[in-house]
Amino acid sequence: MQIRINEGLLSLPTLKMSDLLPAQGELKTLSPTNYERLKESILQKGFCFPMFVWPFEGQNHILDGHQRQIVFEKEGWAETPVPCVLVQADSWDDAKQKLLLCTSQYGTITPEGLRDFVDGMDWDWVDNFINFDAIPILDFSDLKDPDNYDLKEPEYQKEQKQKAANTCKCPNCGHEFVTEK
Repeated sequence: MQIRINEGLLSLPTLKMSDLLPAQGELKTLSPTNYERLKESILQKGFCFPMFVWPFEGQNHILDGHQRQIVFEKEGWAETPVPCVLVQADSWDDAKQKLLLCTSQYGTITPEGLRDFVDGMDWDWVDNFINFDAIPILDFSDLKDPDNYDLKEPEYQKEQKQKAANTCKCPNCGHEFVTEK
């Protein structure tokens, strides 16, 4: 089977998926459900985003694209040349830091924001293909009707807000301290 490569990626250098080495170890896992979601998204939309690769000592190490590599290997697509962005790093520690930067999510997706963003989209597609580990929603179909889900604030966010509300700053020296409730 030939995987369609997004036209906007065709100017990038390509490497066979089988020639890329994983660099993240056990940092993330891929559940069977998310494996199927990812596989189907590749079949439907093609290869939409480049791999981020660190060339080091004659080998190419994946910084971003590990789960796609798993799917490509299991589906027999490993000899497919895929578009890559070559990322420079000075050492393994620098490469790991860049992998974590790439994997980090600095903005927070909220259930309300996500609901507004996907409003009008095909709900079956959203429910079948999209996954955000950090959002406390059991099923994207819950977003269809705001009355069907409870937007409970995660405990850690409640604790952060409580701490911020109880933090005082000394006007003379600037020292901050947390008061009791």
